[in-house]
Amino acid sequence: MAGNQKPRHLIIAGVNKAGTTTLFSALARHPDICPSSVKETCYFLPERYGKNRESAGVYERYFDAADSQKWLLEATPGYLYGGIRLIKAIRQVAGQDTKILVVLREPVSRAFSFFRAKKSLVELPSAITFSEYIDRCLELSQSELAREERNVYFGVEGGKYIDYLQDWMEEFMGNIRIIFFDELVNNQVEVLTDIFNWLGVDSENIQEQKEGEIRENRTMFTRFRILQWFAVRTYRILEVFLRRHRKIKDILTRFYYFLNRGESSGEELDPFEKDRLEEFYRPYNKRLADLLADRNPELPEWLERKN
Repeated sequence: MAGNQKPRHLIIAGVNKAGTTTLFSALARHPDICPSSVKETCYFLPERYGKNRESAGVYERYFDAADSQKWLLEATPGYLYGGIRLIKAIRQVAGQDTKILVVLREPVSRAFSFFRAKKSLVELPSAITFSEYIDRCLELSQSELAREERNVYFGVEGGKYIDYLQDWMEEFMGNIRIIFFDELVNNQVEVLTDIFNWLGVDSENIQEQKEGEIRENRTMFTRFRILQWFAVRTYRILEVFLRRHRKIKDILTRFYYFLNRGESSGEELDPFEKDRLEEFYRPYNKRLADLLADRNPELPEWLERKN
């Protein structure tokens, strides 16, 4: 390391279906940032479910490619929901000066995107409607939703950001930055410039991602669910190799899209369900707006304190 200075950790801790893959890829291009060999190391995730994680050496190996970079980057969106136990584990392993990024998306659209993604990943029945999904999410107790095997039904709970974010804000204070999904999509250069300045690295010559890359983790509709099931699990096995060989990944992705891309299901967010969830999230959004008002003077429309 230059000057024998130990690199610090930068962790994208949340949330699912809010552009974390796009953000990870954009940050990973910076010469002062070394990305983990897989985007989602999930190293601290066992803490969320009351399980034991692996040794610190396992986590360090995700960054074997590090040379003289100032920051080590990973992104596991499920970390946000891990509570104080997971937060303490990050401080212990990654260091007290770790910085945290959290991307927040309007919770209704995020819940719908989460639902569609789980169907695409063959984790939900193909025939289930969003209305039925919401009912199932809401009928499960907090203790049931906290179980790993129930994560597929965490789509609605996952939008109650205030219930999970407050511990992170208190623990990391000046070392946590909140980003909003719409800003990331519409003003990527400005968002990246702000992050790089926050990290103390060069913010010049930022290359905005191409249109095709702006949302790398887009939900894909498939013709054959069994082939999609196989492809998802194969990618998880080969992720390290494919991330290091982007051209091969692009070729295989295009071939798979040609082979198995299907027509959109045509399912859209029903206005009734939209209103239903907006009402559900209203008190949580208000509390979140109160928490973020001083730190983020320009809040997105869905966080404006109208009530």
